[in-house]
Amino acid sequence: MENLIRKKDFRMVKIIAYATMVLSPVVYVFIPIFAEVVSRGGGEMHILFYILYFLAMVVPAMYYIIEKFQLSLYLKQKISTSPEKLFYSLSVIKFSLTLSAYVFGLVVFFVSGDASRFYMFYPIGIIWSFVHWPTEEKFNNFMNKCKKDIYVK
Repeated sequence: MENLIRKKDFRMVKIIAYATMVLSPVVYVFIPIFAEVVSRGGGEMHILFYILYFLAMVVPAMYYIIEKFQLSLYLKQKISTSPEKLFYSLSVIKFSLTLSAYVFGLVVFFVSGDASRFYMFYPIGIIWSFVHWPTEEKFNNFMNKCKKDIYVK
């Protein structure tokens, strides 16, 4: 029975992964084609692009800090939930952070009107999507971490 619950939770995580890391970026690709935005130039557009490009590379990595902190709280029993629900919650956070790379590209597009810069965010988003993609191995590793007391002092 417990294994069935775990498979159900993992399936739900996969559905959310497809929605956030596959479907949403595919929809976003068409926004510059159909949206009419006035092109703006200037130094501030370059600065905005570089800042958001850097953030697109770094923000999804923040997940590992969040996971370590949440796992530590769970193991100290300050979070009362099941390991499956914790994995689910952390996965939603992970996918949101990954999606931020694409959203930063949209911000650059809507502010500057430059579609080519928007598409430059896609390789970053795709790389993070591969890194954060949920697999059964990652799920099982997380379940094992929830059982160990390596974070508890």
